[in-house]
Amino acid sequence: MTGSYDFYVIPDLHMIPPGLTLTSEQRLDQRTLIETPKIHEAVFAAVCADTDIDTIIVPGDLTNSGEKEAHLALVKELEEIEKKGKKIFVISAAHDYCKKTRFTGYTPTERNELTELYRQFMFDKAESVAPDGFSYSAVLKPGLFLLALNDDKKPEDGVKGYGFTKETFDWIKTECEKAKGRGDRIIAMTHHPMLPVNTLYPVIALGDMVENWKDTAAFLADCGVEIMFTGHTHMHGINYFDSVSGNRIYDVNTASIVGYPTAYRKIHMDSDIIDIKTVCTPKYEWDSDCETANEHAYKNFRRLLESKAQGIMDGGESFGKAVGMSPEKVKKLGPVVNIAGLAVKKLTVGGLGKILGISRKIAPSLKDMMFRDLIFDLVLSMYHGGESYTPDTPVYQTMNAIFERVEKFCDLFKIKGVREITENLRAGFLYDLPPADWDAVIKSKK
Repeated sequence: MTGSYDFYVIPDLHMIPPGLTLTSEQRLDQRTLIETPKIHEAVFAAVCADTDIDTIIVPGDLTNSGEKEAHLALVKELEEIEKKGKKIFVISAAHDYCKKTRFTGYTPTERNELTELYRQFMFDKAESVAPDGFSYSAVLKPGLFLLALNDDKKPEDGVKGYGFTKETFDWIKTECEKAKGRGDRIIAMTHHPMLPVNTLYPVIALGDMVENWKDTAAFLADCGVEIMFTGHTHMHGINYFDSVSGNRIYDVNTASIVGYPTAYRKIHMDSDIIDIKTVCTPKYEWDSDCETANEHAYKNFRRLLESKAQGIMDGGESFGKAVGMSPEKVKKLGPVVNIAGLAVKKLTVGGLGKILGISRKIAPSLKDMMFRDLIFDLVLSMYHGGESYTPDTPVYQTMNAIFERVEKFCDLFKIKGVREITENLRAGFLYDLPPADWDAVIKSKK
């Protein structure tokens, strides 16, 4: 690729149907659902005002729950953006089709309808369409080649999980050989993370990653793909993987503009570097005079966490809803449920230290803090990316002391699997390893 190239990456648009109204309970979501159209308006106005960049790639979850009305509204929105001189490349993902709509009064969308609905933003710009019928390749600019990879497999045939078939892998290899033969550089997008967004993610959400992720990353790296842009997690993170052959590929996982953090990416590529910058959603109609879009999203997410904590405290059916447990199992675990509710309601960080016999290792600044609030802060930090609780901070030292005592207890009673979780919590839940999650400059392949 000669010269340079710039583009935006905006995954997880989660468009809602026009006129959607929700109860206060339905609004308890990590996404700011009702605000979505106004968020789109603010983000795309900012993107369209940037006359230096004419390309936007969207790695899936175009709608929130697959209603036809939401798709039609989004297509109209994307058409208006392209009329202003932008080129948009999209792929579909699991939130874009359904047999039954989440909200009543709307029309389901079959998966096979998506390619026609979004043809002008997919196949009309494609150089080649993959055997799966949903992935495609495109030339973004002479010298820069995009693989737009749908990782849904065949859910309509009952195939679960995310990844690519042998036929798709063969197609990828052929497309990459063609691109390299022209001297192109190769980038890709898919919806689900190919690499873990943090060290904890494959422990708690392996099923939400591309299957056989190490093999897939190695294959793509050896095919010449430099960087994969992903979404789904609503977390913000950047990771890399080196194949046995010594080829490196990056996964730039980007949060959703309707989640927390409410952010998207601005990418600059040239012969020496790939400069990745995070852009936050501008203020929009729902904001107060002193509240940014990100602050609004933070409060929305925290309300969700607090509602789950309240459900645990209330016990019974509310406990089951909060933790995703059946009423039968909740009833069976009656005493445990009661203890959990009491702990969430009453337990301070200092109180937990006393129970575990590690009071002297609890940071004084945290002793009076409710333990649930500390966990909320850690969860929000993990989603935000750039986790900053390094080993010299009170939070890290306190959590490390708790982990060590839990590990000792589990070793004593020969409880397996816990140490893997605690080690990953230390490395990915508390602080972030390079490259930086928000803004990073990485070396380009020559």
